[in-house]
Amino acid sequence: PRMCCGRDAPGNGPGARRGLARAVIVLTYAAVLIGGPILVVKLLERGTEKHIVAWAIGLLLVIMTLPLSMADIVKHLLAFKQPRLQKHVVRVLFLPVVFSISSYLCLVFREAALTVETLRDGYEAFAIYSFTAFLLEAAGGEAAL
Repeated sequence: PRMCCGRDAPGNGPGARRGLARAVIVLTYAAVLIGGPILVVKLLERGTEKHIVAWAIGLLLVIMTLPLSMADIVKHLLAFKQPRLQKHVVRVLFLPVVFSISSYLCLVFREAALTVETLRDGYEAFAIYSFTAFLLEAAGGEAAL
């Protein structure tokens, strides 16, 4: 709810959302860093096959990557004040998301690894192009050079 003068009600503004985002990230990391080793030890004690343990570890690492990367992406999208620059930044910020998910897919679906790696490499090339375009745009565009 908003107050009559157009300000956010206490506990409902950008500061509260930022605090909530930080709390979610901290709780995710705490759960993964505490629960992850426990899970791996329990899987190994039960005689679980090594590749299943590797899948579990890979999934934990993906779970650690996504909240942090997505938080930065969402921050840029919510404060989209310089779209000519920020569109390139958002494209580059998606790299950890693409790399972590594609690596996990290659680990689990080995027969599809070539296809997944090809798609990942294509996105990496696009991100490098976006970074170059960002540098050009930040310098004032091609005409300024």
